[in-house]
Amino acid sequence: MKFQENFFNHGHRICQFILCSLLLGLLPKSTFAESRKINTSSKFGDAAEKFLQANCVHPNPCGWISVDTHTLRFHGNVTLKKSYAEFMSLYKKGITKRLVFNSLGGDAVDSYKIGKLIQDDDLEIEVDGYCLSACANIFFLPAKKRKINGVLGFHGGIDRYWLGKSTWDRFNPFYILAYAWAKKRDEDYFSGKPKLLDFINKTDNQILGWYIPTKSEIEDLSANPIIGDFDFRLACLLLKSSQETEKNMFFKDSLWKAKCVNAAISIK
Repeated sequence: MKFQENFFNHGHRICQFILCSLLLGLLPKSTFAESRKINTSSKFGDAAEKFLQANCVHPNPCGWISVDTHTLRFHGNVTLKKSYAEFMSLYKKGITKRLVFNSLGGDAVDSYKIGKLIQDDDLEIEVDGYCLSACANIFFLPAKKRKINGVLGFHGGIDRYWLGKSTWDRFNPFYILAYAWAKKRDEDYFSGKPKLLDFINKTDNQILGWYIPTKSEIEDLSANPIIGDFDFRLACLLLKSSQETEKNMFFKDSLWKAKCVNAAISIK
């Protein structure tokens, strides 16, 4: 640990640059559905629209927009060196109170910067559609004020990416340091909330799919109420987005998995 502290506290800028570059390969990336056309029954109509919004399909804009004096909304995927800067250009401390997400996740570095501000300023988080990967792990799970009209999806944390590395990579000192740094970052962020981090890590086996929890499971885990309802129709669309996703997707409510598998949904 002493070596690691020296590594970050002194002037090893070149090594830090290399380390950060390698770290980006370890951090979670969200799963995109590149589809542009959805065929399904009318009862999935509004859910299909939210699916397209989350995937930034035209004419739905990606990124941050200001909805009203107190509300910012985000569609799409968190992007390194872009999403946090956009967020800060719109965010007004003490005035902005609510963040609304329809997101498949994205870059962990920018997500943690936004997440820290969510925690520090006790912002209300609302999901209107999807909140997957970094959105679920970093934004929604530890927040105190939460609303949802959509679905959460988890697929693990940093351990998942480390275990997926080759034997050679695991002996690479830069990967070792990157993993140690990312793991400590997770532990610091979830300090005092070890149950939340344990839950995230237990969803590691959903490598190509998603773990879809129930509302009561997340409420019991975090001991904070959630206003609104989970909409599992959105999970059905996600499941139908690829064969790999369907094969690896796990629902806490197994009845919904059966409903989704049998739903007449075609995504092209």
